Amino acid sequence: SIDLTGTSFNSSFASIDVTGDYAYIANSSNLIIVDISNPVGTPTPIFYSLGGTFGAKRIVVSNHYAYVLGGKLATVDISDPTNPDTVDVMDLGSMRNDLAISGDFIYVADDGGLYIIEITDPSSPSVRAVADLGGSGNSVDAVAVKGHIVYALTNFNGDDQRLHVVDVSAGSISVLDSI
Repeated sequence: SIDLTGTSFNSSFASIDVTGDYAYIANSSNLIIVDISNPVGTPTPIFYSLGGTFGAKRIVVSNHYAYVLGGKLATVDISDPTNPDTVDVMDLGSMRNDLAISGDFIYVADDGGLYIIEITDPSSPSVRAVADLGGSGNSVDAVAVKGHIVYALTNFNGDDQRLHVVDVSAGSISVLDSI
């Protein structure tokens, strides 16, 4: 195991993704990058600040970019893991809960709905569509994607939980079923 004992992270971990020889960890206001090429020892983590109140909840790495979801959606260039660089920060305006990536799109579960964000140019992501999956008071809590089908879990005021099956072909939204 890799020993991180004695390393001060200042808050608990929120999410982890691993690609190549690196683990990318989101915790509150930091992106922490750990070289895991040697499975034993004590690596020196790289701390990259996302801002004091970022509130990171989830991280996904794709094509040399780390997408960190918190109070906003940060896109961090990690092509050189020892020198990360934020290339965009997008404010979606409400409470973000989860994200998934497939191809050139990010799918964000949000209290305001399901966001489809195009990331063809990671330095300039753009919202392509927002799906309201159930109306006022309905929170999209989790999202997963396989191909062009998105699976979204919603919670309506704590009483009505549903799994929505959504076709997102070509960046459009079509709800196929709600279970």
